[in-house]
Amino acid sequence: GSRVQVRHEHDGPAWRKPHLRTPGYLFGACGVVQQYMGTFPDPSFVAFRELSLKRRLYRVSFLQRDLWPEYAHDSTDSVTADIYEHWLVELPEHGEGVATGSQPPQWLEHFVPPPHAHEAVLDHGDHTHDGRTQTEQTALDRDQSRVEEVAVADALHRLLVDVGVVKPTRLRQLIELVESTKETIAGKRLTAHAWLDDAFRERLLASPAEAAREFGVEVSNANAHTELVVAENTDEVHNVVVCTLCSCYPAPLLGLAPAWYKSRSYRARMVREPRVLLNEFGLAVPAHVAIRVLDSTADVRYMVLPQRPNNTEGWSEEQLMSLISRDSLLGVALPDQPPAPAS
Repeated sequence: GSRVQVRHEHDGPAWRKPHLRTPGYLFGACGVVQQYMGTFPDPSFVAFRELSLKRRLYRVSFLQRDLWPEYAHDSTDSVTADIYEHWLVELPEHGEGVATGSQPPQWLEHFVPPPHAHEAVLDHGDHTHDGRTQTEQTALDRDQSRVEEVAVADALHRLLVDVGVVKPTRLRQLIELVESTKETIAGKRLTAHAWLDDAFRERLLASPAEAAREFGVEVSNANAHTELVVAENTDEVHNVVVCTLCSCYPAPLLGLAPAWYKSRSYRARMVREPRVLLNEFGLAVPAHVAIRVLDSTADVRYMVLPQRPNNTEGWSEEQLMSLISRDSLLGVALPDQPPAPAS
């Protein structure tokens, strides 16, 4: 429950291309610690096969209205990110002079520098690295290399939806079917079992890795230890998963990551305009339901535990699994809803 502020880039530890694990959109932002996740080797060193001291990792929640001054939706919508302790400064309970929703957060002026702004180039003696902004701009330029083809595809997609040839939800289902062919999505079984067994559901939420082992599933990455968090949807909160820095994803539970999950557009927009983007997926989250965006920024992976659909009383585990999609376990869709029984 401690209030903290994320250090600005120039106040934080030197970052190492390409493995900075603190997203730029959080520089200078103020949030509340939700959970201590344990200690992990600093990934900015591990990525270069160098020894590193273990550092404490915290899950920190930030209100959308504090991150984006123009955010016009529910005041309780939030982003949760995994931040290492050396990037955090503890704040007094009622601090003054920190970024709030009433004024643009300090990091905003550093996030996109004005044209021709100069950054320090990291000089390592025998070689140099571009500054962070130049590195990000290069990545964006590469991402835009097929901008005309993408624009045509997007326009065709919108036209087909507008004239009723396809529905966004059906298109999403077809894409998922192609991408998950011959894959066994263990997360579906864990979810269906949790719907039927309250004791297992509690174990899945409290100790996800141990609960998954009951079904023979190891959820940690094979090359480095990761923690799993299962976030439960309720009548008040809808969770959705993203990784803004790359494409961290619970592959042991959900199979291969879909192409859209790895796209720069999804990664950038989900933390800034989640309601708009979810609408484009065909999911309209009611205004009274808060959206919690879970940003997998470090050594934590997330899976959403969706709510059990209505009209499924007496259903078997296998029947329930048929309603669950990979996308519903990422939070960009809901489980299929069976029709009400005839009266």
